[in-house]
Amino acid sequence: MLSSAAASYLLGANSSAAGPVLASPPACREEKGSNGPVRKVVLLQVVVLSKCFLQLAQASNDGGPMIAEELRNYLVSTATEQRVADVRIGPGYTAAMLEDGNVGVAYTFREKAAADSSVFTGGRFPVGRTTTEILGYLGSDEALECSVGLAVANALANRRSAGQHEGDVLHVISVGFLDRVGMVGYFGPLVAPLEKRVRELVIFERNAARSERVLPAAEALAELPRCEVAIITSTALILGDLDPLLEAAAGCREIALVGASTPLVPAVFAPLGVTLLSGITVTDGPGILQVVSEGGGMGFFGERIRKVNIRL
Repeated sequence: MLSSAAASYLLGANSSAAGPVLASPPACREEKGSNGPVRKVVLLQVVVLSKCFLQLAQASNDGGPMIAEELRNYLVSTATEQRVADVRIGPGYTAAMLEDGNVGVAYTFREKAAADSSVFTGGRFPVGRTTTEILGYLGSDEALECSVGLAVANALANRRSAGQHEGDVLHVISVGFLDRVGMVGYFGPLVAPLEKRVRELVIFERNAARSERVLPAAEALAELPRCEVAIITSTALILGDLDPLLEAAAGCREIALVGASTPLVPAVFAPLGVTLLSGITVTDGPGILQVVSEGGGMGFFGERIRKVNIRL
């Protein structure tokens, strides 16, 4: 089912509730004559189909839960509720420890932080509260709240279990020399190895300063349908971008969610077409809390984590 964002892209900027306006109707009118009636029929079909796409998108938004909500509902119904024992919000990552000692992490979006000096308002500090309460932060309009919610989700879900393959995502992802690969989010260590293995690598990134070769993140929705493989940063969950990205990548042979923010929850992501989850489990909780507090990122996690992959 298409989201409004995806449908708006397909229908063009001139779409409206009253029906889409075709981007270039003069091009259709130029070829009148013996073929005129045929051209009119095609034009009518495009308009009708476009209206159907728009109606489907609106119905999806009105009734269908977003991915963040599906993740929250799944964990609330399947994971044992605990208290949050500790939370650290660093400049690179956010970490949350539960009362059983397990730790989860998620990316910290500093550029999306509220202007107020306090992230949590109205007595919403997370330590001491239940995981059910903090999972409610998933989907929050405040990005730092959402980061805390995702860190708690990962503390619940990302544990050693059967079916996990330890190691770098490059060892398990399915790519070949004929593939066009779309990478949403700049993963520097993956770029050079992938370029040697695939036909083309296209990278979409919000921060253009990460590399001179990246394209604007907004172009991902247009380009992913032309790719065989999609590698998508799980931080898209924090910004609410994952829903339209997965819809755009629906035709890809391989769809991988990657990064330390990845919730290792096959039951949520397999029905959405995701074929590979690549994330981490924390083996040294206090050590990760310390690293996050001191501003460290993945490069400093070292032996305090396991990189794991789950094939769906």
